[in-house]
Amino acid sequence: MTKTTHECQVFNVQPLTKDTFEVELLSPVGTTLNYHAGQYLQLEIDLNGEEKPQAFFYTIANRCDPNQARRLQLLIQNGSELSSKILKHLTERSNDELPIPVTLPMGQAFLQTDLNQRHLLIASSSGIAKIKCL
Repeated sequence: MTKTTHECQVFNVQPLTKDTFEVELLSPVGTTLNYHAGQYLQLEIDLNGEEKPQAFFYTIANRCDPNQARRLQLLIQNGSELSSKILKHLTERSNDELPIPVTLPMGQAFLQTDLNQRHLLIASSSGIAKIKCL
């Protein structure tokens, strides 16, 4: 798969728990996202307003769904000052509708086995997003 960059709209940021947030991104109309469940993406975010975007990497939490071909879901834990700034920035982008550059697919961590066999998937912390999408 070839990596591509899309100017995605932050569609929604909502708390799932006290410390975990679901972030929904939409790629531009007419684009089709191509990735495997378990891969990750890169967000380019200018957290300090200095026009110097920083790269942040998150596992894509949803599978590639032809019925929602533009949708990306991230699960972000708010456990540090940096993650709090990122979530605040993403929430602001959902309100002002300014796009964020998103590059994907990245990584080779996706299910590459016979799906007709039983699987036991175990995860904790940031691995939960990867297991959820699988």
